[in-house]
Amino acid sequence: MFNRFKKKSSKKNSYPTKKEFNELQQLVDRQHDYLNNIFVFHELEFTPYMELMRTISYELLKYFDNICTKYDLEYWLDFGTLLGAVRHEGFIPWDDDLDVGMLREDYYRFLEVFPSELEKSGMKNVAAWFKEPSWDVGSIRWYQINCKYPDFNGKYVGIDVFPYDYITDFDDDYIPRFHKLRPEFFKTWDGEIDHLKDAIDSSCGHLNLSLSRTDHFIAGVDGGRFRTGSVFKILKTEDLQPLKRIKFGKYDFLVPNNTDNYLSEIYGKNYMEIGRSSKDHGRLTRYKKYPNIMERLTEAKDELIKVNENFDYIP
Repeated sequence: MFNRFKKKSSKKNSYPTKKEFNELQQLVDRQHDYLNNIFVFHELEFTPYMELMRTISYELLKYFDNICTKYDLEYWLDFGTLLGAVRHEGFIPWDDDLDVGMLREDYYRFLEVFPSELEKSGMKNVAAWFKEPSWDVGSIRWYQINCKYPDFNGKYVGIDVFPYDYITDFDDDYIPRFHKLRPEFFKTWDGEIDHLKDAIDSSCGHLNLSLSRTDHFIAGVDGGRFRTGSVFKILKTEDLQPLKRIKFGKYDFLVPNNTDNYLSEIYGKNYMEIGRSSKDHGRLTRYKKYPNIMERLTEAKDELIKVNENFDYIP
């Protein structure tokens, strides 16, 4: 659109006039309204391929939920996954990731028990590790549970697990101090699970972190969703707890107690409207072209369903 407007000008490298920009804005607004109306007045159905991908995702999340139930661990659907549960009762149509949050003590316990649970399941194409994204090396790591075939270029389904911490006290300087200490934290932590507690303990005094419940909590210094320098929200514990269950796809999962306040803090008050920008990670389109993809995904789905049906809830 910008290129079409620029061609009308005789000046080299000129930008649209205010009138041209307003015309473009009207077009964007109109398309945005169309998209909102589609989701308000129509029920959309996924293709068999997308339906299969979604089913695998729901089953993987159910497996995660089973483990948390077994060990009495609390988690909640977070970010786009929570938004999808509230707005669509399932995935945001173009989303291809699962996000969950956990408070620090439950997060530590999950990191301890998950490897043995995964080994008992016998699933060979599910693995977990700390994710260090290429777009912000050295300042973000979160725990990622992935379904992946050896010949696939990356995961085809996965869960991102984000830690959170209670904070005992904060002032106007807290967030700037938090940002300043994050890069220092990653200089002390080498990314190994066994060394995580010591690295976090060294940050507790500087950031007023606590394992005990307080009135506020914040994304973990070790695994916040956002890169260094991004805005971190101080959230109210009363909006989070007690957790409750709502429908997300095939099953009910845990979510914050006040989803309206929680989502408003992250996405703004208009979170129930379709946003002006939407994107996925490209994997859904990429894997659709793989040979025998439907057969392979069906095998993965059947394996997860079997594991969930036979899950042993006795610790």
